Amino acid sequence: MSKHVRLYNTEYVPKMGGIITHMQDVSRVLVSHGYKADIVCDQCAAALDARVPVIRIPEFQPLGIRQKIYRPQGKVRHLCASLPDASGVDMHWPREADYARAIMENYGPEKMLYIMATVHPRMFDHAAQWGWKNRLRSLVFRPQMARIEADVVAHCQVAVDSQARKDEVISFYHANPSRVHVVPLGVDVKRFSHVMARKNDIPTGLTVARLSPEKGVQSLLEALAQLRGKNWQWIIAGDGWMRPQLETMRARLGLENRVRFVGAVDPIPYYAAADMFVLPSHYEGFGLVLLEAMANRLPCIAFDSKPPEVITASREIIVHDQTGFVAEAGNSGAMAACIDRLIDDARLRSEMGEQGYQRCVAQFTWERCVEGYLNISGYSLASDA
Repeated sequence: MSKHVRLYNTEYVPKMGGIITHMQDVSRVLVSHGYKADIVCDQCAAALDARVPVIRIPEFQPLGIRQKIYRPQGKVRHLCASLPDASGVDMHWPREADYARAIMENYGPEKMLYIMATVHPRMFDHAAQWGWKNRLRSLVFRPQMARIEADVVAHCQVAVDSQARKDEVISFYHANPSRVHVVPLGVDVKRFSHVMARKNDIPTGLTVARLSPEKGVQSLLEALAQLRGKNWQWIIAGDGWMRPQLETMRARLGLENRVRFVGAVDPIPYYAAADMFVLPSHYEGFGLVLLEAMANRLPCIAFDSKPPEVITASREIIVHDQTGFVAEAGNSGAMAACIDRLIDDARLRSEMGEQGYQRCVAQFTWERCVEGYLNISGYSLASDA
């Protein structure tokens, strides 16, 4: 009988983003190798044309001030009461701490692998720098999320997507290193096989990111402002609560005619139209969009890691001076210098883009990623599922 893997996350399609892509491709690989897979979520389309079954459970809707204040703990209790029957499920792979804590409560930790996207309390730290409402949210929710996630990390096997994230988890939660496993993400290069030769009259840059503080789009705008004398244009694909502030910043820096925010859109056509890619994150455990850009033969630029202020896995993905550039952590001037080199040199863009593509094909596949998850759980793609 086929082994059964169940993936969990709050959101699923039609929402877009790295975690959604991860769940789609991981489940696709599992099914193609004879495993049974399904997905549990509480926010998705009412009807889905999915490659794997999707089980939608009731969405958590806090009522009253007390439930809103204790939302993270309330979400765990809600999930404990709402998770579907798990008879016959061999492996539970949650992407979020609240789901992981509820699975521990209902089914125990033995069959669970927490696929950890971020150290959640750190997300509140970044948001708290932008306005009193975010500081209040951090004050209320951060301790709750820290307790929930610490409990999961202490009792379960954890998969993280980079050595940088593993180091952070061990430092932040004092985790047992033997329980934290590095499994890099993958990319399906066939999704981008339609990419044609670029014919831009003006060098075109692209950033695909959620518009929230940790993604560092504010640093990108500061870098681009230093290049106003050059000939270029930039597209920022993604949305988030920081968009109004970033649009105001764009106007203040005189970039309204050079930088375009296109919202939460399918990024594939924009990858095809771009000449270079920048991920300016200050806090990024991996950066799946870097792989997508490399699969499109785009040279990539990202900030280096300098914990605790800037934590990235850029050097685990980008080979500096070969597939792109790793700029000094948080230094918009250094990022501007890297962008400037690519603006001026079409041949360099092409050479770096090709090397990045070859690195993707050789090093970053979803099959290798899923094999890593299965190995932690005592299984293999090559074995009889």
